[in-house]
Amino acid sequence: MSYAIGIDLGTTYSCVGVFRNQRVEIIPNELGKRTTPSCVAFNSFHTHIGEAAVNERAENPTNTIFGIKRIIGKDSYDDVGKFPFEITKSKSGLVIKVSFNGKKRKLKPELISAMILRKLKTDAEIYLGADVKNAVITVPATFNDKQRQATKDAALIAGLNVKRIINEPTAAALSYGIDKKQETLNVLVYDLGGGTLDVSLLEVTEGKFTVKATAGISHLGGEDFDDQLVNYLVSDINKQFKEDILRNPRVLMRLKLACERAKIMLSAYSQTTIELDSLVGGHDYSVIVTRAKFENLCLGLFKRTLDPIKQVLRENNECHVDEIVMVGGSSKIPKIQEIVSSYFGNKVLNTSMNPDEAIAAGAAIQAAMLSKNCPMDLEKITLVDITPLSLGIEITGKVFDIVVPKNSILPVKVTKGYTTAFSNQTLIKILVLEGERPLSTDNRALGEFVLKVPKAPIGTVKIDVSFTIDENGILTVSAVDKMSYSHKEIIIEGQNRRLTNEEIKAMVKEAEEFRAVDEKKLRAVRAVKAEKELRLFLSSINFSEDGESGSNITPEDRETLQTTSTEVFEWVEKNKDVSTEEYITKRDFLRSL
Repeated sequence: MSYAIGIDLGTTYSCVGVFRNQRVEIIPNELGKRTTPSCVAFNSFHTHIGEAAVNERAENPTNTIFGIKRIIGKDSYDDVGKFPFEITKSKSGLVIKVSFNGKKRKLKPELISAMILRKLKTDAEIYLGADVKNAVITVPATFNDKQRQATKDAALIAGLNVKRIINEPTAAALSYGIDKKQETLNVLVYDLGGGTLDVSLLEVTEGKFTVKATAGISHLGGEDFDDQLVNYLVSDINKQFKEDILRNPRVLMRLKLACERAKIMLSAYSQTTIELDSLVGGHDYSVIVTRAKFENLCLGLFKRTLDPIKQVLRENNECHVDEIVMVGGSSKIPKIQEIVSSYFGNKVLNTSMNPDEAIAAGAAIQAAMLSKNCPMDLEKITLVDITPLSLGIEITGKVFDIVVPKNSILPVKVTKGYTTAFSNQTLIKILVLEGERPLSTDNRALGEFVLKVPKAPIGTVKIDVSFTIDENGILTVSAVDKMSYSHKEIIIEGQNRRLTNEEIKAMVKEAEEFRAVDEKKLRAVRAVKAEKELRLFLSSINFSEDGESGSNITPEDRETLQTTSTEVFEWVEKNKDVSTEEYITKRDFLRSL
């Protein structure tokens, strides 16, 4: 049986789920944990992904990659210096420098994300006992077209077919409202994760989920709160030991990891102690951090999280909100909850869902809805999403003329008429933009093309420009001259994508080098699982004459079963490096006796 999975590809942690047996199951990783760090480490001979990579962050900081979600799909990044690993620009965007197998490598963010996705895919295949090819992947609502396409490219490299890209708060709302098919509610989803903040307002009514507005901050989350505490303690360490640890990546990473743990502890306790042995110059460092101090350091950032809430309410005439659903790991911070609740007149927040798993659960539901064998419970559910930013073109005077307004329902097609700017004009440049600023120079260019038109007096030539956006937010723009029927089209997915088809093929090949290590680990994990199952089966066999099993077989058969079981047990003890198939063959042989 083939399954479609839902993936929350997070800045700090990722989560994967599947909808089966009429419910969502969160898929554990090889350690049994329900979330996996979005982290990849490279050393001399191996790659480590997830939990194993986190263990490398302090000892191997320059080759341990994290926070890739903040880099993917971008041509530049203002906070490059905050990462201990090296990020540089290339013709096709940002690349990350690492050392692997004794060689210096330049890796694109898409490849790093692909390695994380591949890990999640492998975990799902082990859990489900079947191949996984299809997935729904979530992204922040504030992700632009380029970032969405880069995420799709990463999934393609990982061997996944993306059935749909959906916004994270929309996925959370789907998870929240799955059992509220008969109610009509205005639901505000507040999604504060490790790197981004998204706020969406949805109407949930009779199984229909309609996104009414969405807003967010693309660079605000748990990692920024960590950094506030790090900066405070860096100053304290400098005063105590006269050491500038900003120049020492290993020491700085040890401190950052300790601050992340302290932040988590402070959600449950009023204070915690950070203790780091031999931090600088052989000196131990110990400091008590109170929740009050942490809240004071981050208060400005905490209050900023209200801005997107105000925006979505303003765009909906300050409508009544029935439920405020809190998701994302950072939404667990008590002060965050206090600030949000206070803004709504001390309204009780809905924290009933696991904030670390809600988005993956919603993605899993959407994946099941899009599958060929959609469960009956999900057939009547519809999901209506919107465009997070306005889309349009540049017109005379470098003015941004909006064709598709923000919050337009997807999928959407809009056609708008234009004319020439001067007499005898033969070429019209169509510059496609996204944003909310009145001037084109203040918005983000997605692509451009040129349409040939016949010479004519000003205003005579009429052209229609059409914008078409699919369910994934991928944009196609076309223009046609209504006089000569000259036609030109640009698919932003293809024209302005992060990677060309050739680059994707090359990166798939490059990923195979790293994947070989993963496959070896996968075979080992499966073999261990099969060995445990065989041992369990051996221990369940009852040889006693008065036992339940023994009463159904003859003494001769009992002796044969006992002899064979002993032989198999001895074989297991002697053969420690055998395949999964061999263990299964032995088990099935015993069952046949």
